Amino acid sequence: MLARALSTRRVPGAQACRSRWSRGIAVILITHNPHHAYPIGDRFTILKRGRTLGTFAKGDLAREDMIQMMSGSEELEKLEHELQMAREQASLANSET
Repeated sequence: MLARALSTRRVPGAQACRSRWSRGIAVILITHNPHHAYPIGDRFTILKRGRTLGTFAKGDLAREDMIQMMSGSEELEKLEHELQMAREQASLANSET
């Protein structure tokens, strides 16, 4: 289930998963964080609110598409807007000091 990781040092548990996978042991990683799953997975089953959206080979699914499927476009846009507002507030606070 694991592909060659770009950097397993950044992904919690990736080294243990990779070690088992290299010995022929199947590994199933359950996470809500696509940034942890994508570097080490070779197949992904995407769930959203208890429903299966599909199972995809890594080569058929870009990380950005995975994120959008997991979060939904409206929710993702809201989060991006909130992050942008926080960045702007932090920038203003830094410029005032």
